[in-house]
Amino acid sequence: TLNGRDIYNQKYNYYHGLFRHVLYEENSPAPQDLAEIYSQQPTANLVLASAKNNFERYLLLYRRGAGERYNFFAELVSPNTEITLSLNYGEGIYPWTLLTYDWLNNYTAQEILYYYDHTPPEYAAPAANLEIYFSPNGNTSQDLLEIETTPSDNLYYTQTALLDVFDGPTYISSLKQTGLPFQKLSARWNGRDAAGQLCADGNYQGLFYIVDGCGNMSRTVSVNIFLDTQKPQLWEHNADSEYFTPNNDGHLDTFGITLNTSEPAQAVLNIYNEYKRKVKTLQNAEYQTDFVFSWDGLDNDGIIENGNYKYEIVLTDRAGNVLVSEKYPVFLDYKSPLAVNVGPEQAAYNFNQAGVTFNFDALETLEAALYILNTSGEIIATVNSGLQTPSGSHSLVWDGRLNDAPLPDGVYNYRLIVRSAYGNTNAIGGVFYADSNLPPEANSQTTVNVYVKTANQPEPRYISANAEVKYAVNAGEYALKPESGFSIMAVKNIGYITSRILAEDGAEIAILAQNELIPAGSREFCYRPAGGPSRRSSAV
Repeated sequence: TLNGRDIYNQKYNYYHGLFRHVLYEENSPAPQDLAEIYSQQPTANLVLASAKNNFERYLLLYRRGAGERYNFFAELVSPNTEITLSLNYGEGIYPWTLLTYDWLNNYTAQEILYYYDHTPPEYAAPAANLEIYFSPNGNTSQDLLEIETTPSDNLYYTQTALLDVFDGPTYISSLKQTGLPFQKLSARWNGRDAAGQLCADGNYQGLFYIVDGCGNMSRTVSVNIFLDTQKPQLWEHNADSEYFTPNNDGHLDTFGITLNTSEPAQAVLNIYNEYKRKVKTLQNAEYQTDFVFSWDGLDNDGIIENGNYKYEIVLTDRAGNVLVSEKYPVFLDYKSPLAVNVGPEQAAYNFNQAGVTFNFDALETLEAALYILNTSGEIIATVNSGLQTPSGSHSLVWDGRLNDAPLPDGVYNYRLIVRSAYGNTNAIGGVFYADSNLPPEANSQTTVNVYVKTANQPEPRYISANAEVKYAVNAGEYALKPESGFSIMAVKNIGYITSRILAEDGAEIAILAQNELIPAGSREFCYRPAGGPSRRSSAV
């Protein structure tokens, strides 16, 4: 009688009794080193190992789920037995259960997936050959070369994206990522060879493709790779001027810059105010070597302010390398130069007797030019051109003669054009009269006294001296009716007078005098509305 207890730990040993050999074994066979089988053909060779000193007896294979027993029997008579497994099914993924029995009918069950596929995988993108620039120097956003794709396959199982890199005929490296169909895969290259050494700058060739688990290979895409770790260089940089005057006077209204670079790049122009705040960004997103920028003086909020500015140039090449230039100064002055109290000393002149003096006050250093024009706007005389005047009061004298003859009688215009040190210009002008009938003393007359009186204000009211008269009649206080009205009285030795009545909306109601020569003494202009609805006047 043998109860087995005394040989429990003496497995695999034969015991010799009197009549027979006794074998004792209570453990199941070890599973085969086999979980998945991939094949492009309906047959596959399986190598099955005996791990228990040939105690395994046979193996049975079942199609899992279908309950179908596959007619497969193998007796393991040697450490490694090669079995050819043939399928009678089409392409697909087949689950099997493999049972391994030993001589005592202990068994081990294990799951095996059989992949039968001979169709190459596919992917939509990239669709054509590629050209890629990158800079594996750790300082850019393009440190890695990366090609992404989403493969598809007739079977849902392992796909691998690969990129093989060559320098001419020399193999450099192979990059891959494994996943499943319809998942994003990418092949990335860090610019290093198989030994981990950084490759030199230059042009490399790549081959991108997909391989599935059965070894089917997709179409290939050629990749032209440019490895570049050097920053682009700013070869030429020219600015229109160190200042500009954006006031639409036709002179330096914009600030222009031209650039030339060592290689195709994107260019950005950043502008900073005197407080080091970036106020404007101009950019060109095209990769090119020649650039032209123009700044109109407006910041990013559409505001223009005088002041000192600085600008910098930022270049980014196709590999992501960035060059930031030093900051260069530019001054912005958009305000027109100021000159006040501009005009002749009096309104009318007898140029047979004397010339005319034009006065003006400069509020800054200016370049001044004074012109005489006829009523058609044609320049008939240049009093002075290009006169440099510091701030303060100035006088320009003209003898009033054309072609050695006194200026003919009539109405003339004068125009004073002033230019600042930065090129801003401003034009101030007015009217004066030439009258050969004026007595000599008229040339020294400067006083014009204007009074206004109305029916409700019988006493003359002094308005202005030697100035344009715009007399507000306190809107709504005086109704101009047939029985009322007002009059204007001008007291002057001699001169030309224009007097008109305007309504509150600016409409002209009446002209009392139009360039009328007033003799010595006084002249009273009276206005009395005609019958009909009354009108209110706010200005004279």
